[in-house]
Amino acid sequence: MSSKIIARKITLVVAGKSEGAFEDALAEATRLVNQGNLSGMNNNREGGFYFNSDPDVPDSLLPRMG
Repeated sequence: MSSKIIARKITLVVAGKSEGAFEDALAEATRLVNQGNLSGMNNNREGGFYFNSDPDVPDSLLPRMG
């Protein structure tokens, strides 16, 4: 019995004027992805991020699964 592989390539760009601002932006982007968002963005004076997903993932980019 074979099962369908579900894959998405997520591109995430994060920037911050300080380590803390970078970490805050990364945490917020991660929260949105974990909620099921397939794209998003946010920014303020200290940092920001954007991300999007692509359902077309070539087999060569898939992680090896035992």
